[in-house]
Amino acid sequence: MELTLSPILGIIGPIGKHLLLEGRYAAKYFTEDFKLFERDRQGGVEILQPQQTTLEQRIGCDDKQFIAFLRALLTVDPNERPTAAQALQHPWLAYDD
Repeated sequence: MELTLSPILGIIGPIGKHLLLEGRYAAKYFTEDFKLFERDRQGGVEILQPQQTTLEQRIGCDDKQFIAFLRALLTVDPNERPTAAQALQHPWLAYDD
């Protein structure tokens, strides 16, 4: 069974069009109008609609600092994602309950 991007996009949201235009393999997974698709065994195309969910729901956690930390690390756009040094400064890592 092949895994799809659909569940991931359901959590993190859409990937920026500018990233898809630059992506080497984007055409394997996204149509020209940026819709996620997969091919069936006969070569036909099925447009996928990611089921919207949240990190809280997917991992069963309600720690807001932890969720914010994970969300920052899962940011797709490298220009918006924290560097390792910035991630180490996140309040969740310094949190002491």
